[in-house]
Amino acid sequence: MNNEELMRIREDKRLQEVKLLTELFLKTRKSDIELAEMTGISSSNVQRRLNDVERMKAVFGINEGIAKYNEITKLRQENKLHGKILGGEISRMNNSDNGQRKLRLDIFYSKREEQMKFLLHLMLTFRLKFKTVEELFGYSKEELDEAFRPLNIPNRTFQFLEFENYNQTLAKNQLIFYYKNYLDSSNKEERAKLIYEVLDDKVLKIFKENRVPGETISEEVLSSLIKYQLKYGLSDSNIADMFNIHRSNYTKKANKYVENKKALLQRRENLVDYIRIISVDNYNTILKTGRKNG
Repeated sequence: MNNEELMRIREDKRLQEVKLLTELFLKTRKSDIELAEMTGISSSNVQRRLNDVERMKAVFGINEGIAKYNEITKLRQENKLHGKILGGEISRMNNSDNGQRKLRLDIFYSKREEQMKFLLHLMLTFRLKFKTVEELFGYSKEELDEAFRPLNIPNRTFQFLEFENYNQTLAKNQLIFYYKNYLDSSNKEERAKLIYEVLDDKVLKIFKENRVPGETISEEVLSSLIKYQLKYGLSDSNIADMFNIHRSNYTKKANKYVENKKALLQRRENLVDYIRIISVDNYNTILKTGRKNG
């Protein structure tokens, strides 16, 4: 392959990325970091492609390309402004002198027990470590342990959260945009849908409504199961037992589903490594004490 052919291939890839990111941003209004996670394109390249008016004109035509570029520029400026405002609100709340410790959990639920349960789901969904939760909400690990104890979440769930070592800047940004979307929602139905997205009701409902015993797992069901698995640090065998599906079938389909999704693939590989480590630990513990680790 000569240099001219290589340059043409690279340019085709850039044009494809411009088309994909332009359409995806206008549909979702996600941040650069969120788009990077969704597509596997680096956040720096996401920024470059969404600022590339010349390639937008090449992909969509001159007039449509300019119109899309102008719309994207306007919406991205609004996103940045709202992010700064909400980020400033978070900073003020966490550094206030009056000792206020919660970052608007009361906008979701009024009762403390419900707030703490929802905080747990936010923590696991957006992969917020204990230290990050303390930074944003003001609750120490000891206070969280006490509040979460009645919920009977296995230790391995929190161990995997720490083991995974998810980028905390990304985690905080995702949480901020979740708050942004919630605050921007104009009616109870939209807000209820956003809460529903974080809770486990969604995966259970999708599985119940779309899963027929003996039939192939649909992509929608598979996507929900993988997210649920990563949320709680569960093995493929755990998922198979919980949802009454064949473990080997689930493993094969899950591996196939994530293979072209860079961020999801990395997270699944981290989970496999974690399961392997705790399996060895449990085996050694059983040999010594006859009991499994918690």
